[in-house]
Amino acid sequence: MKKLTKQTMAIFFLLASMLVLAACSEKTDNAKTEKQEEKEAAAPLFAYVGAGLKEPVEEIIAMYEEEFDQKVEVSYNHSGGLLTQLDTAKTGDIFMPGGMTFVQTAEEKGHIQMIEGPIAYHTPVVITPKDNPANIQSIYDLAKENVELIVPELESTALGKTAKKIFENTKLGAEIEKRILTSVETGPKVAATLQLGQGNAALAEYSAWAKQKDQFHLVEIDPAINLVDEIPCATTTYSEQPEAAEQFAKFVADKGPEVFEKHGFKITPPAAVNQ
Repeated sequence: MKKLTKQTMAIFFLLASMLVLAACSEKTDNAKTEKQEEKEAAAPLFAYVGAGLKEPVEEIIAMYEEEFDQKVEVSYNHSGGLLTQLDTAKTGDIFMPGGMTFVQTAEEKGHIQMIEGPIAYHTPVVITPKDNPANIQSIYDLAKENVELIVPELESTALGKTAKKIFENTKLGAEIEKRILTSVETGPKVAATLQLGQGNAALAEYSAWAKQKDQFHLVEIDPAINLVDEIPCATTTYSEQPEAAEQFAKFVADKGPEVFEKHGFKITPPAAVNQ
């Protein structure tokens, strides 16, 4: 009887040990799973962002990272370059070029999951040095022979594509394009080039003047021919974190307008937004 009791106790001990080991193993597996989930949740988002939007977007990203404890990595480029990157890589989470036209093209190619916005508006204006040496009073004066015009690249930038259409709307497009002294890679470089003493007029974004009113003279463009573009924020179909990407896009739509306005962008739509 004593022998049977010892055997029984041994069996119970063995079973108990096995249960403890199984529980520990399960706990370890659960801990590993939780750590993996945390690691996945903490993986950075990747965003393609227009170079002309860098200052406000960097501020928005800092706000997002602080609130959600998730990093956002960014590739800044002109809009055409961003679209080429997305075409080639077919990776990333956020696509935020300088205008809706590029988002629509990306959507047609199957790159876009959802679109938020507009966050702000790209509003083309003419700026000159403060003393306005070429005496530019309207967009039509850009056709004058004494004009040396700085523009963003007319095909690869959102603002450049818009500028070309605006020039055509004046019915003086060919004459205005003859006055182009140089084309630069991004919208922000337009104002910087003019500030360095090259040219005497430029087609720029309103924010370029708003941030440096003491440096430039502003000539607004007749609304009848101007083309104001929406600035959206889109998520891609390639995102491996679609919920986080959507969360970021909605965050930009919510917090973005105030930040963009602080950086000189217009956030209220004109009477009609032209595409």
